[in-house]
Amino acid sequence: MKEKDLSEIRKIAYGLWEQEGRPDGQDRRHWDTAKEIWAFRHSGEDAPQSQQREPGEAKGLPGHAKAAQKPGRGGQSLRSGR
Repeated sequence: MKEKDLSEIRKIAYGLWEQEGRPDGQDRRHWDTAKEIWAFRHSGEDAPQSQQREPGEAKGLPGHAKAAQKPGRGGQSLRSGR
């Protein structure tokens, strides 16, 4: 996986961690969920319009993951390092 992709997954995982109130011991779950979100975001790039899913229609993503799929959600705070 490219460093750019890993960096994007890290930002998603960090956003999930912040949304949940920064809980301890949840890093693996946040990382796995972030990878699913990243894969979902990139899965429809080459798919025909009829096969693309709406955000939140991915297989069983939890509510916080659906919110993290929305463009601009938490992105500014992630870039500022807060």
